[in-house]
Amino acid sequence: MTVVLTFGFLLSAFSQLQIKGKITNSNGEPIPAVNLILKTKDGLVLNFGSSSKIGLFNLTFPNNTTDTIILTVTAVGLKNQRIILDKKNIKPNYDLVMIEEPFKIKTVDIISRPKITSNGDTLNYTTAHFTSSEDRTIADVIRKMPGIKIEDDGKIKYNGKAISNFYINGDNMLNDRYNVGTKIPHGAVEKVQVIEKDQPIKLLRQNNMSDNVAINLVIKDEAKLDIIKEVRAGIGIPKKFEANFIAMSFGKKFKFINNATANNIGIDPRIEIQAHGNNKYANENNKPQELLSTGTGGSPPLPQSRYLFNTSALANLNNYYRINNDLTAKFNFSYLYQHETQQMDVSSHTYLSNGETFSYEETQLNKTNIQKTHSELDLTGNTDSYFFNNTLIASFDPKQVNSGIAINLKDADQILKQQTFDISNELNYIKKMKSSHTVNFHSYLNLTSQPESLSINPGLNDSLLNNGIPYASLIQQVETPTFFTNNYVTYGLRTGRFKQNYKVGVSTQDQQLISNLYREQYDESKQLINTMTNDIEWFKRKVYAEGSYEYTGNKIRASLIVPVGFNKISYLDVDKKLDTSLNRVFVDPSVKVDYRIGTENEIAVNYNFNNKLGGIEEVYKGIILKNYRSLYANDAPVSEQKSHHVNATFRFKQSLNMLFFNLSVSYDHTSFNTISSFRVDKNLQQKIILAMKNRNSVLSFNANGSKYLPPIQSTFNVSANYEIKRFTQLQNGLVENFNTSTVSYAAGIESKLTNFLSWSYLGNYSITNNIPGIDTQVKINPKQLTQRSGLTANYFKNLFITLSAEHRFTKQAGQPNLNFIFSDFSSRFVFVKIKTDLQVGLTNLTNIKKFGTIDFSPNAMKVSNYRLPGRQMMIKTTFNF
Repeated sequence: MTVVLTFGFLLSAFSQLQIKGKITNSNGEPIPAVNLILKTKDGLVLNFGSSSKIGLFNLTFPNNTTDTIILTVTAVGLKNQRIILDKKNIKPNYDLVMIEEPFKIKTVDIISRPKITSNGDTLNYTTAHFTSSEDRTIADVIRKMPGIKIEDDGKIKYNGKAISNFYINGDNMLNDRYNVGTKIPHGAVEKVQVIEKDQPIKLLRQNNMSDNVAINLVIKDEAKLDIIKEVRAGIGIPKKFEANFIAMSFGKKFKFINNATANNIGIDPRIEIQAHGNNKYANENNKPQELLSTGTGGSPPLPQSRYLFNTSALANLNNYYRINNDLTAKFNFSYLYQHETQQMDVSSHTYLSNGETFSYEETQLNKTNIQKTHSELDLTGNTDSYFFNNTLIASFDPKQVNSGIAINLKDADQILKQQTFDISNELNYIKKMKSSHTVNFHSYLNLTSQPESLSINPGLNDSLLNNGIPYASLIQQVETPTFFTNNYVTYGLRTGRFKQNYKVGVSTQDQQLISNLYREQYDESKQLINTMTNDIEWFKRKVYAEGSYEYTGNKIRASLIVPVGFNKISYLDVDKKLDTSLNRVFVDPSVKVDYRIGTENEIAVNYNFNNKLGGIEEVYKGIILKNYRSLYANDAPVSEQKSHHVNATFRFKQSLNMLFFNLSVSYDHTSFNTISSFRVDKNLQQKIILAMKNRNSVLSFNANGSKYLPPIQSTFNVSANYEIKRFTQLQNGLVENFNTSTVSYAAGIESKLTNFLSWSYLGNYSITNNIPGIDTQVKINPKQLTQRSGLTANYFKNLFITLSAEHRFTKQAGQPNLNFIFSDFSSRFVFVKIKTDLQVGLTNLTNIKKFGTIDFSPNAMKVSNYRLPGRQMMIKTTFNF
């Protein structure tokens, strides 16, 4: 305790002072939106802001500045004030009276207006200042805001960091599936707020240590009064259609965004229900993810609209109800149906250090039927004295894939069936005591079932699986039911700027893995392959305690977390004579320090050590046929990982200048007690997990910058990344160490060239250098360039014509260069009076029907060629009412 108090005393030296007060006119009426800038006598800006709707202001500044501070107060139509302050004699309140000062406005050309304002930890982006006439949704506008990035999957990042919450008028109605929220018409959004140090739980906001970032869309008052509705319908050639209906309302008590859509033009509606959150129970509840598949092929690195053959439909309902000021309820439901067709040719090559090369020539045609049903029911109470939340989530995801394959001139058909059912309930209750201490009770329950089956006809690899005799088919069945629960109690103490939390809890995982491989002969007889069965019962329990210590100062925030856990694992498979138990005590400390430089910049350093135990998928003995050419098994104890992670990040911003920059360096080092051993031959790949100590490490540097230039109405984004990995592989009995380094650069611009012309560009260039520990006959060192650009012209205020292009280039020694250029055209006419758009679009103008890509690993290369839909034409109309 003495150490903690001493530490706090030192940190308190970095305190801040504040200047607050009220601004009124000569009649005593409050004046809002008055600009205030706090500077040193040398002109260094310490803070800035504006008065609230009732004329109040509050500015803080570091205590270690010069004694003389200058406060400048300005507003249009009022006489400016310049107040010299002595920081040693700061008054409790400054009540300022602004005097009207009529003036004649000269004729000027307005180049730009303030676009970003700051209020404490909140940045306000005025939507209208970043909007172009061709924009339709708030996502179109956010992409132009400096410091904010929307990735291809819809994830939003601010100054390089992913957001934790997406609010609409302060309400979290979409959880982490917020993509549909970015479809709100930009005209309904007054401003986009970035909330740093986001803490949605009211009673925890004192001494807030949160480093989360959130986005809040502030809806215009007029948009809250009506239901926003949009209907879009389109037809095209060859035999294409699209239909979409969306309705949304943002009242104070009731909000909803409900959407129904269907198409066969390559738009995957799954992006609207994409979850962006992390699974916080991934370490304790490490469930196997789909043990079976139809092959090793994947999807091309293109926008889905360029390669996806689909027929899709989605219903997505999101309803939020505020019962009273402190209690809310929400219900989120989605159902997806999707039929996909994919055809590809794959040429795979694995190069070993002993000179051997193994190659596979494969052709695959997949027809996939996907269904996803997801529902969430949430009840939340949030006050200054208590917090209550209960979230019930249920999902059911049946999937069937019919796949025709040819591997090294051998044909076969596959049918894969998977049915994943997942239901969970999370209860969290926090109570604030009279002493301002808190008690937190948390309970989480999860039940999962995921039966899978894979049939292959005719049977392959008869020399291994049927004594060299041709046979009719293989049938692999797997099921992994899982029950998991985690329960804990936390007691929190707050003393001034210090906060302590002490947690005790227990988690339990009860799991089973059942697998059987059958072969069927041509006489329709069916046999179970005895060496290829599993029936494992797995039980894992963790009893843990944790102490966390936090200090929150004006310039420094620091935290120390020390969890201690007793882990017990036991697993049993009678048929495989497997009866093993494991006991481990782990201490996984983490330390984090944030230091604020000035009012907007900060340095964050963190370190954590983590122990992780493997799961049931790493201990089964019987072979599982993962796909038509892959057999997996294990011959090792439970895997144990020990990981060190250290990261340092510098975040810089000048909100008034609309400049954002972040630089980070991180290092990860992990040691393992097991390794995956791969054995490759001409027709088959086998994977066995073996007991063998090894380690890997990753060192990475990342830099990102964003700047808005008002004179040319343009947002520039740049980034540079460097990463080097060191790891070990075991293939065909050969232990090989690899170093892989990747350097990538990206640059982009969103620009309004003139009043009628807008331009966007994004380019990315990467160089990968694979260095094997032993010389191999092939060096895999690819270079890749990706570019996207679009030009939009606005004629007569109602007509928008867009030309866009995408360029992809790959160079690898020993392979032909891959060079593809896609181009698109669209025109949209807006009938303003009837709120209707008419759009004609042509995609893939050059009619590219085959796309090639190369996937790399240090000693392997896979060349894939995918069939594309080719040129398409669509006519769409959109009604807003």
